[in-house]
Amino acid sequence: MSEEQLPISAIVHDAAAHLFWMMAEILGVQETTEAVIESSGYCLMQQIFTSEVLSKYNFHNLPKEDRNLFCKAIATEAEEFSIKRQNMEGIIYGDDAEAGRSPSAQYVNTADLEVLPRSITALGENIEKIGRLCIRHPLPAVVFSDECPPQDIIQVACTSDALGFQYPIFLGHISTQQLTDGLFASSGIFFIPAPNGEIGKKWSQVIQNSGRFFKETLFNREFGTSTLRVDW
Repeated sequence: MSEEQLPISAIVHDAAAHLFWMMAEILGVQETTEAVIESSGYCLMQQIFTSEVLSKYNFHNLPKEDRNLFCKAIATEAEEFSIKRQNMEGIIYGDDAEAGRSPSAQYVNTADLEVLPRSITALGENIEKIGRLCIRHPLPAVVFSDECPPQDIIQVACTSDALGFQYPIFLGHISTQQLTDGLFASSGIFFIPAPNGEIGKKWSQVIQNSGRFFKETLFNREFGTSTLRVDW
């Protein structure tokens, strides 16, 4: 489906998501979230990249009144998601599932991230391996799968298409949408083991909707807990 065929609400959400995550790339997710709340979303209209992003939505050809309404709708969308502390995912395209990357992320360098742990041990409730990682930087990364995953925590089964190597990455706080009969897209917060803070920061530049753990992390689940322990 082309952007011309999308409902205006989807276009507004996509524009808000791009503006938010581009700002977060500069300031960080927490700082950007607070700035959006404090400005009722209008800080996104004041960035050096704002005009370029909006041009992708035919913004500059709209009448002035429509431009003002579009900006107001974007600001409102960003504010509502920020207050709820929810990720704005933007439009997820099923065509990205096979490649492992969206067009905007084709040139994201992941070579420095291939610092593999010697071992990772999972204790407690079993964590299911499912799906294929897709990098959509600056938008949130997603996991494509052929079936709907559990909604608490999963380990991403395949990361090699997205990263160029296999790596133990986990996804929690999962929200899933069905794109076609046999394709699901899930987003949330990725939990990524990293050997140190320097590598951890590099991960955040590739997958902004993520957090790192260095030695151990614990997930509280419906029927118990799951603990991951990493040996570097």
